[in-house]
Amino acid sequence: MKILSKFSIILILVSFLFVGCGGDDDDDLIGPGGAALGLSAMSPGDWAEHRSPEGDRDISKYLGEDTWQGQQCILIEMESYYDAEVTIVQMWMDKVTGEAVLFLIEMDGEVMSMDLSTPPDVPGEDEPWEDPKTQKIGTEKYTTPTGKTVEATVYQTQTTYGLSEDWVSSEVPFNSVKSLIDGRLESSLYNYGGGATRSITRQEAENAKPFGFPTIPGGNDPVTPDPGTPVTPDPDTPVVPDPGIVGGGGVVITVGQGARPTITVSEPVQYLSIMIGFIPVWGFESPEDPGDPAAASFAGPFKYGVVPNGAKDNTDPNPPDLVAGQTYTIQVIAWKGLLPTMGSLTFTR
Repeated sequence: MKILSKFSIILILVSFLFVGCGGDDDDDLIGPGGAALGLSAMSPGDWAEHRSPEGDRDISKYLGEDTWQGQQCILIEMESYYDAEVTIVQMWMDKVTGEAVLFLIEMDGEVMSMDLSTPPDVPGEDEPWEDPKTQKIGTEKYTTPTGKTVEATVYQTQTTYGLSEDWVSSEVPFNSVKSLIDGRLESSLYNYGGGATRSITRQEAENAKPFGFPTIPGGNDPVTPDPGTPVTPDPDTPVVPDPGIVGGGGVVITVGQGARPTITVSEPVQYLSIMIGFIPVWGFESPEDPGDPAAASFAGPFKYGVVPNGAKDNTDPNPPDLVAGQTYTIQVIAWKGLLPTMGSLTFTR
C-alpha cells in the first residue's frame, strides 16, 4: 500500500517534463529549456521501467494526447507492482499549461477518478521552479540490466529524509535513471522503449467512480443524509455531512475549523496526507513501511503541522496555513488486522 507516495513521484516527474528546475548552465538537463528534453522529445507509447532493490516495479508510460471535456490533454500512466498488488495511475494534463485535469487510479480491478479541474497554480515558462538546496554534481554513465547505456546528470538535494541523489537523462523517457537516499539505492532504471498502450481505457475513465468511495451494495452513489437527522458514521459507507465536506472509505475523518485545524480519525493510522488535488501540503507516516501491518500507527487527534511523537514527517515540517476558499483532501491508511483500509475527506476551508 505505497500508492499514495506515488502521487508525489508522478508530480516530480511531470514538473521536470514541463517547467524544469532552474539553473544557469545551458548544458543542464533540468533548467531553462529542460522542457524540450521532456514531453517534446517523447513519442506516444514511450515507457520506462524502474525497480527497487526489493524487486518492486514501476512502469511509466507517455500515452500521447486526448481530449477531456473540451480540453486538449496529454496522458501519463504509471503501473506499480508491489508484492502481489498491481496499482495503475493515469493522469490527464492540459497540453498548454501542464495543469492536472483528471486523475484516475485502478486498484483491485476498480477504476476511480479525482476531478482536478481547479488545481493550484504551477510555475509557468517565465518562472521556473528552483530549489536552492539542489546542486548539480556532474555526469555519469549508467547501463541498464538489459544492456542499454545512457549518460546521466547527477543532482543532490538535502531533504527531511536525508541527502537525496537523483540521476536524470534526456535519453530516457521521463528522464529518471536512479534515485538514492544517503547513499542507499531506492530505485533504478531497468529498461525503456516504445509501443506502450493504455491500461485504463477511455471508457473506463468515463465510467470511473469518484475517488475514495468504495463499492456500496445496491449502488455506487454516496449517501446524503437529511440535514435534520443525526448520522452515525458507518465505516463501510461514505457520508456527506454538508455541502462543503465529502468523505469516504473505511476510516472516518473529521477536521476542525481554522487555518491549522485539529484532525480526528476513527482508526489509528499509519499514513496521513493533506493535499491540494494530488499535491501534498502536509502529512506524516510511520517510520516503518506504512504497507506493513506491524508498523507503528497513531490514534490522534492530530494538529495540522505537528507531527505525532514517533511518526515521520513526509512533506514540509513547517507547512503554510490552510487558505480560506481552497479545497483540500485528507487521505489516510490504516490496518484492521491484516487488511489495509483507506479513508478520505475533501473539504473547503
